Amino acid sequence: ALRQAIAGNERVLVANCAAAKYVTFSFLPPDCVYANTLYVFADSTFAHFAVVQSRIHEVWARMFGTSMKDDLRYTGTTCYENYPFPEKSAELEESGKRYNEERTEVMASLRLGLTKLSNRLNSVNEATPEIMRLRELHTVMDKDVLHAYGWDDISPVYEFSGDYENEDGTTGSVRLNFTEDIRDEILRRLLALHAERLKAEQAALPTAGVAAPKAKKPKKSADTSSPDLFNT
Repeated sequence: ALRQAIAGNERVLVANCAAAKYVTFSFLPPDCVYANTLYVFADSTFAHFAVVQSRIHEVWARMFGTSMKDDLRYTGTTCYENYPFPEKSAELEESGKRYNEERTEVMASLRLGLTKLSNRLNSVNEATPEIMRLRELHTVMDKDVLHAYGWDDISPVYEFSGDYENEDGTTGSVRLNFTEDIRDEILRRLLALHAERLKAEQAALPTAGVAAPKAKKPKKSADTSSPDLFNT
């Protein structure tokens, strides 16, 4: 099924389904033997990449994913399948492509993997030109995703912060984040959009005869031991 879904693709998008400090997506060739610790997405467009790699999607993922200590476990059922995606656009395609290409170049020039690069992107003490440029491109991508939703009234503001405090009062994993009020507003709108789409989907179901499958609600659920293949 996976091979059929990605047949003809120039690349595939993958994400780690194990617990990780950051939410990161990357492209791989379509002829790999993929590890069972990866989610493989059949949608290989840069517009799709821009949405899932944006902090808007991360707000949803950190609310509905599972966790292990400070690390997020990105779960396909609750983080991806239930996410209310916006319409794709040329704008999203361009910003996603630009960010991916620049990130690839920076990783090569600085000889960094995704995790080490993410550590530097999210470090309050980091201000090298390459890192600052990537942060700017990520901001552009965030703004394009907000625009795709029609939420131009949200002006993203960022800070270095964690989502919670540890028992000793110290902050959990710190990263370059939306401010708390922006995160709350984005989550509120995503939930409202999901509820609206769910209502429309249920209204379209047949009222008699064979029962149609029910739509999934955004809730935390037990993760599965093996990854699914996702199509958008």
